Amino acid sequence: MLFIHPLTLIYILLGLLTNHFHGIIFLYLFGIIHELCHVITAYCFHIKTDSIVLFPTGFKANLNDY
Repeated sequence: MLFIHPLTLIYILLGLLTNHFHGIIFLYLFGIIHELCHVITAYCFHIKTDSIVLFPTGFKANLNDY
């Protein structure tokens, strides 16, 4: 499950207003891909993943059995 922190939405909105939207989306896209790689690796080692959380300053994959 993917959770988006409310401040992240404000951060993206500010990117729209200041014409930096493409750079912000580019960074978030690569961050999500990076966290999905963590989830895939955890799946290979039979570790359950609860969720992925998007924060304004980064991402976090919550692993259940770790």
